[in-house]
Amino acid sequence: MSTERINIVSTAEGAVALLSNFAHTPFTLDGVPCASVEGFIQGLKCESPEKQLRICARHGYEAKRAGTRKRNQKVRRLQTVWWRGEPIEFRSEAYYQLALRAIRQKFASNEAASAALSGTGSAQLVHETGKPEKPGTSLPAQRFVEMLTEIRLELQELESSDQRVDDV
Repeated sequence: MSTERINIVSTAEGAVALLSNFAHTPFTLDGVPCASVEGFIQGLKCESPEKQLRICARHGYEAKRAGTRKRNQKVRRLQTVWWRGEPIEFRSEAYYQLALRAIRQKFASNEAASAALSGTGSAQLVHETGKPEKPGTSLPAQRFVEMLTEIRLELQELESSDQRVDDV
């Protein structure tokens, strides 16, 4: 097991920057075009499918800023987010499975991001922004890196099986 730690943050440089939830790594989930995982996560805070589409189309800090104080308070008060007009309990297993599907789709749709994630080998992935994580954060750092680690293993296993087929 590697002792190397790779910090998956928006300020990362090189190929690792593609792993950030802020990265412009377009994908489509359930027919909804998303410019980034951050756009997707912030879009979940909109009950209106039309507003959700506009927010999902954002990346970087523009996407982050779409998670307004008013939207964040509504999610915390109702303990609900929405996907394509359907309510989902905030931080439920269904919520995390939806986030995992979105992150998987990001890597399935972006070869460079997929290669960057697989290329982290067995390094420990962390998401440390230098600030304490807010208790109501939409996607806690620990869950985010667990999802990335799970997807990385899937990608590496797929590459390994593809390589075995090529060797035959």
